[in-house]
Amino acid sequence: MVIHPDYEFLIDRALWIVMDPWDLQPGLDSDHRINYINNYYCAMIDYYLNKFGVKHKCISLDEEKYTRSSYFKIYSNMTLREQIINYLSKYQLRNVVYTGFHNGLCIIDKDTGVKSIKKDANVYIKKDLVCTLGYTVDHKYPFELRDKYNEKYCNNII
Repeated sequence: MVIHPDYEFLIDRALWIVMDPWDLQPGLDSDHRINYINNYYCAMIDYYLNKFGVKHKCISLDEEKYTRSSYFKIYSNMTLREQIINYLSKYQLRNVVYTGFHNGLCIIDKDTGVKSIKKDANVYIKKDLVCTLGYTVDHKYPFELRDKYNEKYCNNII
């Protein structure tokens, strides 16, 4: 993973949010293959956020329902839109970078996702730190349409 020189400013001047870094994918057996894929992405996201020295980072996970991945034990958790907006204001940030789970799903639609936050900040999706797989019961957004769904709400796919 690299950060293009045009976007290096985001290392210090953006809040990087890891969406839904749960220990186990909800609704699936613990040995389901997607848990191995999700774990790989958790390890990769944590590695690169630390390698590049990202200054502002958090997770967004409903910990009343789900257990967070051990890779993110020391990350703060912001589950409400207001928490994100208050953090941005406190540190005078105007940018949010999304990573995590899953492409075209929660990173867009959750209360702390792109749709909600783009009214108050410049939003980016770090595509190589977003897991492209995901399990949805209704397949509302088939895999082949998820990139288009991201692009509908976020012009900054980096």
